[in-house]
Amino acid sequence: MLRHWLKTVALLMAFLPWPAHALLTIEITGGSESALPIAIVPFGAEGFSAPEDISKIISNDLTSSGRFAPLPGKDLISQPHDG
Repeated sequence: MLRHWLKTVALLMAFLPWPAHALLTIEITGGSESALPIAIVPFGAEGFSAPEDISKIISNDLTSSGRFAPLPGKDLISQPHDG
């Protein structure tokens, strides 16, 4: 009888919420004030046309990271086309 009672109490205690205590506290005090401007040169090749605008995909990925601010294509000084 006592064993049955102890097993029941142990089972109930296993399902009780116990307070969690953090061993590590991370405090973020600041981050990057602004994204780094970067130029993405349009990709191209002779006799080949990509189904997607690769430079636009790369630009979107860099923007999504929050660390870079791709410049618009019209702001590029030149449009290199030879590789």
